[in-house]
Amino acid sequence: LRYYLRLKSANKEIKEGISKPIEISFISIKTNQIPFNKKTIRLAIAKSLNRELISRKVSYKLRKPLRSLVPDILKKDNSALWPEYNPIEAIRLLEREGYCNGRILNLPLTYRSNIQTDKLIALYWQRDVKNKMSKCFKIDINGVESTTIYKNLKEGLYPSVILDWTGSYSDLSAYLYPLLSCNNLEGLTCIEGESVFSGSFWGSKKVENLFFESENLTGEKRLNKLIEIEKIASESIPYIPIWISSQKAWSQTNISKPKFNGAGRLLMSDLEKINE
Repeated sequence: LRYYLRLKSANKEIKEGISKPIEISFISIKTNQIPFNKKTIRLAIAKSLNRELISRKVSYKLRKPLRSLVPDILKKDNSALWPEYNPIEAIRLLEREGYCNGRILNLPLTYRSNIQTDKLIALYWQRDVKNKMSKCFKIDINGVESTTIYKNLKEGLYPSVILDWTGSYSDLSAYLYPLLSCNNLEGLTCIEGESVFSGSFWGSKKVENLFFESENLTGEKRLNKLIEIEKIASESIPYIPIWISSQKAWSQTNISKPKFNGAGRLLMSDLEKINE
């Protein structure tokens, strides 16, 4: 539908308003469940995700592949910290962990059944893995209604699940804190905190210290602390970023072009009828 509306706006049949790209989609991995508690396993899974294929097949390239938990517009550079797609390396990692020689890693992947793009992401990822890694890795997909998923995330019911997030304000902390912070840690397992509610159950004492230190800093020093937090997370891989999206809205030609605020919310009060 978005692609169809994009074509109509290109033909000037309707008007299209686009927000800044601020909504991230990602896979949350339950890091306290065997075998996903092993970083090598999570790295192999991350390297199996073909973002370019998913962007092309699912969104007609309207959504940009993402290897970060933070939108590019909030960082001083376009650094992509998360592992890139490399199925050959993923196979090597799985072989190192005893898979591929008659033993296959099975990943149960849950997607929100009421969100069509989630299902397509799951299907294309599953198909690509089957085509290139079938002797080592298998993805089993299951659709669950989104409100049920949100309610059960903290219960740890999903070994992996497709989610999305938009920060409530334009700052790195609005993306990192809700996914990575933890109030009660046992090693690298979060017992109580935000990462429990996002289904990863991952935490780091160093990350918590950096969050605390960043609260007393401003400007470049604060930014560097937050970037360091993401770097630590990208090396542990509790999440796998997929892509980043812009909010879009369309209006008839006799209505003003839709506009968004910095948090991606449509400014309904700014819409005006144009006298012709």
